Amino acid sequence: MLNPDGVIVGNYRCSLSGRDLNRNYKTILKDAYPSIWHTREMIK
Repeated sequence: MLNPDGVIVGNYRCSLSGRDLNRNYKTILKDAYPSIWHTREMIK
């Protein structure tokens, strides 16, 4: 699970800050989407 903080408050697609992680999976912005960035780095 990449979004435990969002799921706790009822958001399944959005992070706690309200950003949609599914729509922004291809982003390369580490500061804006750190959970996506770190996951993609681990997969590489």
